[in-house]
Amino acid sequence: MLIGCFEYLNFIFLIIFKTMASFGEGDAGKDLVWAIGLFLVLGIAWVFMGGPASFKSGGSPSKFFSITNIIPKSSTSSSTNSTNKSTSGITTTKAKPTPTPKPTPIVNPNESQYKGLVEIRLGQSYRTSGITNKEYVTLQYSSRNKEPINISGWKIDNGYSARYTDFSGKMVLGKSTVVSIPYGTVLMTGKTPSATGSIILNPGDTAYVVTGSVVEYSPYKIDASFKINKCSGYLEKYDGYNFVPTLSGSCPAYDKELDKTALSDDCYDFVRRYGKSCVTPKITNDDKNGGILVGGQKMSSSCRKIIESTFNYNSCLDRHLLDEDFLGKKWYVFLRHQGGLYASERATITLYDSLGKMVDTYSY
Repeated sequence: MLIGCFEYLNFIFLIIFKTMASFGEGDAGKDLVWAIGLFLVLGIAWVFMGGPASFKSGGSPSKFFSITNIIPKSSTSSSTNSTNKSTSGITTTKAKPTPTPKPTPIVNPNESQYKGLVEIRLGQSYRTSGITNKEYVTLQYSSRNKEPINISGWKIDNGYSARYTDFSGKMVLGKSTVVSIPYGTVLMTGKTPSATGSIILNPGDTAYVVTGSVVEYSPYKIDASFKINKCSGYLEKYDGYNFVPTLSGSCPAYDKELDKTALSDDCYDFVRRYGKSCVTPKITNDDKNGGILVGGQKMSSSCRKIIESTFNYNSCLDRHLLDEDFLGKKWYVFLRHQGGLYASERATITLYDSLGKMVDTYSY
């Protein structure tokens, strides 16, 4: 740009000199030409060097002659300004703080996965009843869980290792007795040896773990722990059987067992009376008058056969074994242990799973 400016000025001076040559020496026209030429040169130089923009508001006109107005800025300076502009255009985002992770719950390696799902409670102690088959604890499986569990092989500690006893005039810690939950049978027939397997609790089930066992073996032998069913009410009513706690006293209603229209009046009255109680009528001989008595009452042979084939545990099993509601929600588990297990007071009972991990404790 400067080279072009100087060439243009040189061209102006050349015109001036030629014009002056046409005037004579001392001619007033030469002075005028010089004045006009000088004015044009200064005006053109001013335009090329910025013109009005070279004067800033409040600034000094001396900048008109500043060397910076005619020397181009270096490429380094331009690069720096470009970089500054680019940098000033960047929008920075403040980094969000890293969230604090939630602490991992501490799992006690000694606690069972079933802790909080199965509860143990003392039902009755031997010291209270004096009979082992009346001493029991209750295991209650929560209905909150959705999966069945196998409790065979679980253990119960009676807590005596934390109780002091008087031994030869000295107070010493006792020794705990630990018992295991045995196998059981879902279907106890009482007539054939029971097929046993793991005791499975479904959600909402209860297990009564009896220290002793049922001692009466006639007419049905209770040879294993079992789950109650739709017909268990008959077992409860047999003489000599003593279930603690008591079995369900319910059984199928008589009017659903028989065709009432096929019975005589006397037979119907008898059936209606026994059909509500789940009692199996005793069949005896009438030594005084001869014949056979059913529940102490003389009955026709046809009615006796109906009663004998209907109102008993095994007949009930035959008719209702495949019912959807056949099985109940309670287990009777027999430890067959000699002597009592639990103190009547001031003790803690602990339930462990098959891995030896604590499921629940009960202090009383």
